[in-house]
Amino acid sequence: MIRSSRRSGFTLIELLVVIAIIAVLIGLLVPAVQKVREAAARSKCANNIRQVGVAAHDYHQARGVMPLGYVGPSNTHPTSFGFGNYQWTGVLAYLLPYMEQDPIMKQLTGTSNPTTFSWDVKIIGPNPWYAYGANQNQAKNVIPSFLCPSDDAQDQGNVWDLFIVDMYYDGASTITAQPAGFGPGATATAMGKTNYVGVQGYLGRTGVTSTDKYAGMFTNRSTVTLGSVTANDGTSNTLMFGETLGGEGDGSTRTTTFGWMGMGGLPTAWGTPDPAQGWWHFSSRHTGIVLFCFGDVSVRGIKKGITTGADYNTFIYLSGYKDGVNADSGSLTN
Repeated sequence: MIRSSRRSGFTLIELLVVIAIIAVLIGLLVPAVQKVREAAARSKCANNIRQVGVAAHDYHQARGVMPLGYVGPSNTHPTSFGFGNYQWTGVLAYLLPYMEQDPIMKQLTGTSNPTTFSWDVKIIGPNPWYAYGANQNQAKNVIPSFLCPSDDAQDQGNVWDLFIVDMYYDGASTITAQPAGFGPGATATAMGKTNYVGVQGYLGRTGVTSTDKYAGMFTNRSTVTLGSVTANDGTSNTLMFGETLGGEGDGSTRTTTFGWMGMGGLPTAWGTPDPAQGWWHFSSRHTGIVLFCFGDVSVRGIKKGITTGADYNTFIYLSGYKDGVNADSGSLTN
């Protein structure tokens, strides 16, 4: 007998059902994968900013004082000044030896000759760090620990590269946040970027008593010690470093990034709006939060959308190291 056999196959309807099921599974899988990736990136970012905080503590242990925010104009800030008269070295540059980046530090002009390039808060000028080709070359180094893996700051082209955010009182009842940097072009694109900056406090330190009360740990020519953090503030409730995208944090056209060599810090006066479009905001790519490293080197996420009210006041209190307010970060953190 000859037994006949027939190969069965999918009907068109069955095939469409299978395709639909696969599409649903992919639709469920992709967001899950994205969440896992973001969780990993957020964890890596938290580790990076914590490294910056630990380096600041190591600096303090070695020298008895925290690194200054940036080397700008004298403590009695002039209302009219030339950028070329001051060094403008930023806080992250001081941390290089404590983040396994000592070879870069050793190549910077004047690290052993403060008359040409000062790391000393007591010396003013005479030249900015970017006046020396050797310094610009070293500032082009990409330091992964200064970058948030959720962002693409280092890949941005044709944008401003800011390395100065100077806070000063102009003598006419106005406190000014003055940025400066390399304009869009090859030099700006080549600079090493950072997503982490020091916290200047409410409006930095400008000589105005009412706002200087809320000054942060990293301001113009600051000399803060951990012992000077008041008991009510406490290092565990004092912001030290925070995240920033540099500009256009809503995901639209990027206009600015921050260079690690000169960037000292940002004020907290403008909160954490969501979306944050300006260079003057602490901001991040993380969903719902901006990561901050506190004075005890713990890392916590401060929620986005803080612009007014009790949460805003708490954010300002957390940014000052000597305001004497015992602020609880619990309502702000995730």
